[in-house]
Amino acid sequence: MQKQKDYHHRRQCPVDGCSVSVKRLSAHLQSHKITPGSLKYKQLLAKARTDSKCHAVGATGMLFDSTNLIAAQTVSQSAQFTSTAAEQQNSGSNLSSSQPAVSSAAAEMSVHIADQSMTSETSVVRDDISELHDTAEHVLMNDDCAALQTHLHRFMTWMTSPDGGMKHTKSAKQHVTQVHAILKTTGEQSLSSLWDNSVLDAFAAYAEKMKYLPATSKSYPNSLRHFYQFVTATSIVTGNDVQQVTRMLERVKHWIAAYRKQCSKHTQQKMNEDLHKLIQPEQVESFRNSECTLAAVKTLGSLAEDSKPLLTQTDYVLVRDFLLTEIALINANRSGVLSNMTVKQFKTAHMVEDQYVVSVDEHKTATSYGPAKVVLSQTLHSWLVLFTDKMRLPLLSINSEVDAMFVTWNGEMMNSGQITKSIQSIWKKAGLGEGISLNIMRKSAVSTIHQKRPEISSQLADLMCHRLSTAQKCYRVVEREKSSVVASKGLRAALTSASSADVSAADEAVPSTSASTTDRLIWNSEKLLALNNNFQSDITAGTVTLQSVREKLKGIEELSSVSYRQVYDKLRSEIRSKSAERTTVFLPTATDTAAARVERMLLRHNSATVDNMDTAAEYSENESSESCIPPSSKAKDIFGKEDILQLTKLCSSVIALGPISEIRITNTLSQTSVGIKLLQKFTLFQLRNRVKYERRKCATVH
Repeated sequence: MQKQKDYHHRRQCPVDGCSVSVKRLSAHLQSHKITPGSLKYKQLLAKARTDSKCHAVGATGMLFDSTNLIAAQTVSQSAQFTSTAAEQQNSGSNLSSSQPAVSSAAAEMSVHIADQSMTSETSVVRDDISELHDTAEHVLMNDDCAALQTHLHRFMTWMTSPDGGMKHTKSAKQHVTQVHAILKTTGEQSLSSLWDNSVLDAFAAYAEKMKYLPATSKSYPNSLRHFYQFVTATSIVTGNDVQQVTRMLERVKHWIAAYRKQCSKHTQQKMNEDLHKLIQPEQVESFRNSECTLAAVKTLGSLAEDSKPLLTQTDYVLVRDFLLTEIALINANRSGVLSNMTVKQFKTAHMVEDQYVVSVDEHKTATSYGPAKVVLSQTLHSWLVLFTDKMRLPLLSINSEVDAMFVTWNGEMMNSGQITKSIQSIWKKAGLGEGISLNIMRKSAVSTIHQKRPEISSQLADLMCHRLSTAQKCYRVVEREKSSVVASKGLRAALTSASSADVSAADEAVPSTSASTTDRLIWNSEKLLALNNNFQSDITAGTVTLQSVREKLKGIEELSSVSYRQVYDKLRSEIRSKSAERTTVFLPTATDTAAARVERMLLRHNSATVDNMDTAAEYSENESSESCIPPSSKAKDIFGKEDILQLTKLCSSVIALGPISEIRITNTLSQTSVGIKLLQKFTLFQLRNRVKYERRKCATVH
């Protein structure tokens, strides 16, 4: 019997935010929870009929030729989503592989449902793109539209070229889709509408209506910025349009900068929300003891015994999702690593300390960290061998070029969103809810290691292919709650009066953390007596060094609980407080006589003849009586009375006349054993400053 011809025409869904094109719109509207026969239901059907008359749809439904990658992307994504939806629909039942495929209408509904439910680590941008994405079947077939699509195709090619920064194909497609989505908000089809002054305002209004997140709102202007650079570099715009594009480019840059603060705020909020979603060891144990996990392991065991197993789609999806989750739990990789891992890379894995290491070349931070490492235990590796040879291989056709390790039931490569969806599916089957993603797994790994094994935090950062500072940002959110509690308890204890201390005595003691500081040492009479008895000579001499404190402190039992730094600081304090004699400081007078000025002038002249002009200039500055400023108290306390007497005696010639240089001081002090000790005890910078000060004192007295 001849099959009846299908006279249904494709119509675009009239619901705001949905751009799906279906043949049976009445069934599709029910997926939006619109009651059949209601007033809204009838109005949407009427709107769809009206809109369909304004669009010329070709028999093939393709706006571009076979070389256009944008149309190919639309078809490919629809096929992938249909495959994923069919797998999830059959995962809960025992359907055999010989059952008929879903109907056309059901497939279209599955595509739409899957498109709305796809989530991943980067789903913030990807989900919002689908709401504005306009299918190729419903663009007006006019000259302006044809030219626009030609330029968009050239734009994607330019993005993947060195001129455009050699962006990844996936990233280039996203930029093209977002530029076309921005144009749709203006209601125009001409290329010049993209650099009109109102294009950003139109998009902002639409983004506010759709309640886009800050990252999404920032992503669209960023794509527009790349497009402006493209039209300028390729001379698509000429005349006055060049200046307009330049002005719009600067405006777009300001918009992107304005969204950064909101993006940072939302990122912090998201990290705080994820704090309560972190995976606990009990959840991992529950997953591994769940019925779905045991069923997957049992299926893998049967594969080892049966040479020609008869598998259903349910069995395949269950085993694949289980293996993906196990790999993610013990490696904390991004979803892109699992998506891009190939069979060739798996088979070339090498053994390191009884573990198999798989190197995945394609991933997010490959340019900075090289291939990502996926570490597999011997048991997990044996399971993957069974999965590859007896489950994955039969799904592929003889001429298939797909080398991805994990594929759909239709034998197609899984993208990062499908990887996340698969893990969420089996996690839900295990009775652990849906609040899991690869991003949550990575944050859980960072928090657990920093708390229980902080010594291997840097090794974890290498495994996860990110900087250690990135991990610390995540861990800081976890630690902040604990440190806030500690600080609050400490503040409450500090502000509690003695009378009310008994009331709060039952409160839990404040725990010590790595961030807490050491309590201030209280010097009692016993410690002070031991300090004075053992360091009396240093206090009398008015000088003390850390080295001498270290040596003397070793044999003093009374000060065994005190650090050498605390003893050193206390000695410095005692020297300052017990120093009875202070050098009297004479402030410079405000007046100056002509004779004094002539004397200084002649003195500078004589010095210049002895030494070069540079040292003479230095000498003139140091000799000025108006610059007689005493050194700070810390500098004065460095030198004891004995040190000052020896220094002034040995360096009397330097203090009297000539430039004060480090070389001259070194030569003078090196001639005697006492001077050598001074060189060993003090730095040349300290000695030079002291000699300068002694010269200023002499000039002031005279």
